[in-house]
Amino acid sequence: MEYGNHEEVRWAELSGSNLPSIQFNADDHLMQISAIPYTDEEMFSVEYKIDLPKSNSTVFTLSTKTLGVGSASCEPQPLPQYLIWTDATHFTYDINL
Repeated sequence: MEYGNHEEVRWAELSGSNLPSIQFNADDHLMQISAIPYTDEEMFSVEYKIDLPKSNSTVFTLSTKTLGVGSASCEPQPLPQYLIWTDATHFTYDINL
């Protein structure tokens, strides 16, 4: 996965050099995941990506549904089938080392 992409998946695995891997498995619903080298606060404070310092960490996010940045703020609005409404929702997942 490239940094900054959000993917809808049934499972995801994180691993690193000399570290145990950790796997996330979704229930009947897909999960959205992202793994990026910076926190929101770190990225918000700089105007350009090249101004970010070298990172030695990974920020992993697991969620059920999100609507990306730019939704109708930059036009055009997403098509109706891609809109996310604020209905109550839930999902479960397993974590395996």
